[in-house]
Amino acid sequence: MLAAIFKAARNVDIKTPFDRLTYREALDRYGSDKPDRRFEMELVDLGETFRESSFKVFRSALDAGGVVKAINAQGFCRNHYWARPMNSRKLQSCTAPRSRVHQG
Repeated sequence: MLAAIFKAARNVDIKTPFDRLTYREALDRYGSDKPDRRFEMELVDLGETFRESSFKVFRSALDAGGVVKAINAQGFCRNHYWARPMNSRKLQSCTAPRSRVHQG
């Protein structure tokens, strides 16, 4: 119905069926159950990068069985990541060399 309305009102074709994500997939890929998918800002898993790190915030999250994921903000500033250990209230900022970061 929505595709027909856009076609009739603005002569715009909308691809159907619409892409869908499960709740779990949305949280794993975007960290939200209502992701804004226009900017392709998927989370990057940095667990292996920080597994042997001396940075206690990330290391303790990984040692407890958690994950460390980050938003790849390369489109906004070079090699810069915002990361939040899961179940943490604080957002950490870090710059990583391109060779050490998984390119998701």
